[in-house]
Amino acid sequence: MSYYVYKTYLWPPPRRLQEIQKDLIESFRPPTHESLDYKNWIAVLDLKTCFICRGNHGKIYEMNELLDDEPPIHPNCRCEIKSMEAATAGTATQDGMNGADVSVKNTGKLPPNYITKQEARDMGWIPRHGNLHKIAPGKFIDGGIYQNKDGHLPQTPGRVWYEADINCDSGFRNTHRLLFSNDGLIFATYDHYTTFVQIT
Repeated sequence: MSYYVYKTYLWPPPRRLQEIQKDLIESFRPPTHESLDYKNWIAVLDLKTCFICRGNHGKIYEMNELLDDEPPIHPNCRCEIKSMEAATAGTATQDGMNGADVSVKNTGKLPPNYITKQEARDMGWIPRHGNLHKIAPGKFIDGGIYQNKDGHLPQTPGRVWYEADINCDSGFRNTHRLLFSNDGLIFATYDHYTTFVQIT
């Protein structure tokens, strides 16, 4: 067997193997029911979707909130306002009753196995290398304050949002995050802040 054949066909790059594992992890979705508290803007995302509809996709509103611009907002608009999905604490992560969602729901705080990005870097974490599981086994990233710049999460004066990784089995971070506020609201996203699930 030549070196070329060996290198080309029998040696997948380590990053590729981790990406396959990551894809399997990111397929996690909790069982959901309709939220009684919130509704959200849902757009059909394809090449025909306008910038306004795309920008509003996933935005959360209180159930009794009146919208300034309610779909359809133009002749070909395919957007809808729907009751958002909700999941019970203990089902929102693959860790079940040991998950961060349960800890935040019961105590308002993340479990002790969460460390800040700076703490992880001080331990030798290099995000592009995906080495968190090697330098800090069992630890997850506490992302700190989430700015909510697009306003998709419910906002009110004095409310501060925080984010944390969930469902990470390898050193690379995935698209799953837990988002929780200083006044008790909890949401999860499984597509990197595009849409959200309320945690009840």
